Amino acid sequence: MTTGIDEIDWGSLQDAYGPADGFPRLLAAVTAPDPGVREEAVHELFGTVHHQGTLYSSTPHAVPFLARPRRPTPSRSSPAPPPTPPPRRGNARAWSTCSP
Repeated sequence: MTTGIDEIDWGSLQDAYGPADGFPRLLAAVTAPDPGVREEAVHELFGTVHHQGTLYSSTPHAVPFLARPRRPTPSRSSPAPPPTPPPRRGNARAWSTCSP
């Protein structure tokens, strides 16, 4: 069973820009009703845990959360957008070989 996101001490792990304590916030933004917020969150998530091909101590902890299917939370005023395509297989393969 995967550890819950709040059970991981993200501040003790590193990402591309320092402590990875912003990971839970970014992951939550991936399901925001606003497509612009979702797009920016996905961009930031992948850029922080796999920046320019570099893997960080947060990367193996982040992968299970990034691999879970997520659907945007629809707003009451707009229909739900189409599902986001899954990440490219090459990234998942690279992440699965790193150690914490």
